[in-house]
Amino acid sequence: MGKALLCLRCGSSMTVVGTKRFDEGTDWSSWLGEWGKLLNRKEELDMLGCTHCGKVEFYFHKVLTNDSNK
Repeated sequence: MGKALLCLRCGSSMTVVGTKRFDEGTDWSSWLGEWGKLLNRKEELDMLGCTHCGKVEFYFHKVLTNDSNK
């Protein structure tokens, strides 16, 4: 992570908790078994948490680590 993010609730530093993977849409695996899992839409989000107040925030996966050339 390039810069420290502050908690919107209490102003403390946010800590990277990890990446969370969410499955969206129709669960094709119930019809097609393991092959159906390939058709499920998946979204990965980076999760940050505040160790002071417990607030959790999600960000698009790898956005926080990308160095943009602006």
